[in-house]
Amino acid sequence: MKRCDHLPLSDANPGKIREALDVLRAMRGAAPDVAADQGQRFFETGRFNKMVSAAGEARSPRILRAKTRVGAVRVQMLRYQVVRQLDSFMSNRSNDFKETVLRSTVDDAVRHQLLTINRAGAWFSREPINMASGPHKGEKQGLKPNHSRRYRARVAAFRGFLKTEIGRVLNRVIMQKRPAHVVLEKLDFRAPGLSLWLNRILARSGRVVIRSKMKDFEERYGITFSEVNPAYSSQTCSECGFVSKANRKTQSDFSYRSCGHEIHADVNAARNLDSGRSAFDRRARLTKAQSLEATIRRHLERITTRDRVIPAAVLSSPYYRASKAAAEVLLTKKLQPPDPQDLGADVSAG
Repeated sequence: MKRCDHLPLSDANPGKIREALDVLRAMRGAAPDVAADQGQRFFETGRFNKMVSAAGEARSPRILRAKTRVGAVRVQMLRYQVVRQLDSFMSNRSNDFKETVLRSTVDDAVRHQLLTINRAGAWFSREPINMASGPHKGEKQGLKPNHSRRYRARVAAFRGFLKTEIGRVLNRVIMQKRPAHVVLEKLDFRAPGLSLWLNRILARSGRVVIRSKMKDFEERYGITFSEVNPAYSSQTCSECGFVSKANRKTQSDFSYRSCGHEIHADVNAARNLDSGRSAFDRRARLTKAQSLEATIRRHLERITTRDRVIPAAVLSSPYYRASKAAAEVLLTKKLQPPDPQDLGADVSAG
């Protein structure tokens, strides 16, 4: 449950534990109604809405049914969790749609229209969509956002919020885990639901705050840190090295098609980033394509040693079918048909 990590449940009496479990079961039972309500709002407006008015809740029988199970206060908490999961799901589907359009053979005009609709999230919009790719009205007039005092105040408040929240989270991690070295992903901090300007502020401020905080830890406690390339760390099995989109079943659950290993997604990614089995030097500057190729090459080198059989899941993976390492070297060696002369010799010898 969200915001329950601070509760000392290990020291709680059985009655409190039962009450917490009852709330959890009620939240899970009410989640489908909240998700269905958000799905209807998404179809009608093109957006999920975490902040639903009291009048809007009163018009929704699903929300009323959820309130009877968990109460009005917990419905709001539940709605935030459901919308976060739905936003993550739609972001992944938006990326899949973008890749499909880019690989398609449609003409440039149609491709531009499809990508514009996808970028705006206007799949169900009934309003006209501006397909122009030129500058905005304010940019044409020579105006910049930082010319506005109100804009500068909002940016300062946003940066202050980032500094406070990032500092709070890092302080908690350091106090609980007491690590000697911290490995950080080189993330871009962009969120699909934010504007271009807000994403830019978030990316720049987030990196600066994290690095400044980690340098402070290094000076005060001697805790070192490094930033690494996180490419495909969440899709690669930390046990066998197989990389595939199908490995990650949900945001938190992993079930690897090649070796059957199951593990929490965050734990798996952390092991890939910090493990000596890493397919490539994650501190090097590599593109995503180069990172994927290096990951596949390392995995194939591991499974083809001592004449091991390549699993069918590996051969059917789209990543491996498009890989140069698989096509040119390792898979061709493992899958080439036997020489007819060798077969004849074996028969005569038998």
